[in-house]
Amino acid sequence: MANIRYTLLGMTSLIIAWANILSIQNPTLGAICALGYLLSLAHLFGTRFMLTGTKLQKLLIGLLASIAIMMLGGSAIYYLGSVTQLNLSILLTAILCIASICARKTTCDSDKENARSILGLSVIFALAMITWWLQISQIDIIQSVRSIWLVVDPRLLLLIATVILMTVLMVARGASKLTVTMLSILLASVLSMAYIVYILGYGFDPFIHRATVEHIAQFGTITPKPLYYIGQYSLELIGILIFSLPIKILDGLLVPLLAGILIPQSAYFSVKSLGQNWRMMLIALFLLPLGAFISTTPQALAYILTTCLVLLSLPILLKKITAKTYLAFLFILTLAILITHPLAGIPSAIFFLFVFINRLNISFKIQTTLSLITTTLGALVLPVIFIVQSAKSNLAIDFSVTNLSWDQLNLTGFFSNHFNSWLDGFYLVIDNHLWIVLILALAGIYFAKKEKLPSGIYAFIYASIASFLSYLILTLTLQFEFLIEYERSNYSDRLLTLTIIFLIPFVGITLSSIWVRIEKKSISLKLAFVLIITLIGTAMIYGAYPRHDNYARSAGFNVSQADVDCVYAIDKYAQGKDYIVLANQAVSSSAIEAFGFSHYYNNDIFYYPIPTGGELYNYYLKMTDNEPSSQTMHEAMDFTGAEIGFLVVNDYWWDSQRIIEHAKNQADDWFALGDGEVTIFIFER
Repeated sequence: MANIRYTLLGMTSLIIAWANILSIQNPTLGAICALGYLLSLAHLFGTRFMLTGTKLQKLLIGLLASIAIMMLGGSAIYYLGSVTQLNLSILLTAILCIASICARKTTCDSDKENARSILGLSVIFALAMITWWLQISQIDIIQSVRSIWLVVDPRLLLLIATVILMTVLMVARGASKLTVTMLSILLASVLSMAYIVYILGYGFDPFIHRATVEHIAQFGTITPKPLYYIGQYSLELIGILIFSLPIKILDGLLVPLLAGILIPQSAYFSVKSLGQNWRMMLIALFLLPLGAFISTTPQALAYILTTCLVLLSLPILLKKITAKTYLAFLFILTLAILITHPLAGIPSAIFFLFVFINRLNISFKIQTTLSLITTTLGALVLPVIFIVQSAKSNLAIDFSVTNLSWDQLNLTGFFSNHFNSWLDGFYLVIDNHLWIVLILALAGIYFAKKEKLPSGIYAFIYASIASFLSYLILTLTLQFEFLIEYERSNYSDRLLTLTIIFLIPFVGITLSSIWVRIEKKSISLKLAFVLIITLIGTAMIYGAYPRHDNYARSAGFNVSQADVDCVYAIDKYAQGKDYIVLANQAVSSSAIEAFGFSHYYNNDIFYYPIPTGGELYNYYLKMTDNEPSSQTMHEAMDFTGAEIGFLVVNDYWWDSQRIIEHAKNQADDWFALGDGEVTIFIFER
């Protein structure tokens, strides 16, 4: 009977969503319909993939399965046909029908938890969180800044430290629905801060992906079709075309909210399956690379799903869940990661192989041999793919096993004393993040052996070794010469992020083992443990965003209002003529946001520079790093076939005053915006 009610809820939500599309297109009504539809799918799929467990556990598995299936279904539509409202509506209806047919009548374990005197901790948590949001919601960053902490008072981190302290104390008393809710609120709040305060946008990649989604929504496809990313695009296209959600709100909050909800709930799922002695697994989440979960990009979404895959694999590797349907769920989740981003998808697929090997009824010796072979495969597959792809695409990648690029390794760590106790402590954590995780993971191996945990637990170690070896091979032997120099370690550095994600379960084992051993000890020892975790959590949140202080120098700037005004002024000045613009990353982001992919010239050259590579950005660097000259600009115009060329110089650019004065003597005309924040120079044939 319950399954029928949820089927009716899903169908009603779709019908109202369709009516909303055809009439008022109200985003609030669309959001309510989306939640109703997801709730129905989560319940129905949850009964299929999770045969036993609590209602909350079934809902989590069902929700992740629903998201993964929508990503896979949307990708199929994209590759085989055209993304339209009709096709997506048919897809969602079909998914609901499949979920209804597959749903099982199951009983749920009790969700009841012991009542504890937690009112005081909860009140302090709520007051600190409300005060934080009252302060953050008043901030609008529309000027160019290097770091969010130059606008958001770092002293507000005292509120976050208070929230972390209350959360850790609550978890120490016992993992419960309340504690995981507190953790979700905390993570979702700090991760969505960029979306709240950077009202014009944050980062560069989100602008490109958002413009791509808008293009597909308008035309049904995009050429050439990417072989990945579509996992994220499918979710956003469903939200836009079926549930009338605004693209900027949906895109801005998708990753921060999913990270804040799905990751803590996945950790809590494992704690409920494994027992309260594992509850510090929730606290281990503070050592995740939180900066990876701020901007909505396919890579960030893939990180979230990979983290969920890792955490949700714990019960099956420790033989607490044995159902084949649960393994099928993990497989579907892995496929969703693969179609979202290969740099997370391929390591996730290798990790799933470890899980599958562990499920085979074979001897320990054969299992270990297969795991070692899979580790070797995992270490080599990404470097081989990069080399093959570069050969097919004529991309300049230099491969050498004799001239190793040791200077590219991002493995440094140190202690710096700038006579600021708080920041010294923060940077002790930030700069040594990888080493802290490695040390705790090694301790976790010791505790796992001592507790004689099933051998499946070492799947995380195999996966982390494969990712780390792949990182070393990519970093030391490959040079991505088609990328700008400061971007060349970008691909390999992502494998360090995955290495940390794969090690988080062992970090949780260490923290849980330590807490079990000190729980009956003196209060001072327990307080020291809690305060250290609070410091680590606060430092990781501070380090998640770009910093510009006595310890770190951020080189990037956000999109400003002057950048937005600039791209509209340039387009108006051109009066329909073909033009190119030599500008920095922030201005290019503004142009993509304003006009999408509106202009391409000879050989599919985009009319604004793409900082990750491309000839136009090299021309821009010639104009700003050397002497700005009309000859260089005319070379760029000849290269593209444009009639007009614009050079944009932001006042924060290195040596901007010299560049501006020299450019005035070379340009045909110029004007400035935003009290000199941006100066635009015009070159005509």
